[in-house]
Amino acid sequence: ADGATAAIGDLYAKNCAACHGARGAGDGPAANDAATTPAAFTVATLAERRSDVLYAKIRRGGMGTGMPNFGTLFTPEESWSLVDYLWVLALDEGMSSER
Repeated sequence: ADGATAAIGDLYAKNCAACHGARGAGDGPAANDAATTPAAFTVATLAERRSDVLYAKIRRGGMGTGMPNFGTLFTPEESWSLVDYLWVLALDEGMSSER
């Protein structure tokens, strides 16, 4: 991974993985404490979503799902990079399940 991808991976690990899991499977250590089941970023679930919707959820929070509003914590650029990272996680998961 290049430096930018590693930096976004760190951002994800520090802010998202507790609920969404290290690989984006929705199975983080805090997942059971969440108001609703955290989203899993798999090929199947992301295939039905759009990047602009994912971006809005990161910026505004999950609106009733218990996901916090990260718009004050992340820059717009970091938020878009996280959206891209979610697609990387989904594609990695899809490829590993096909092996």
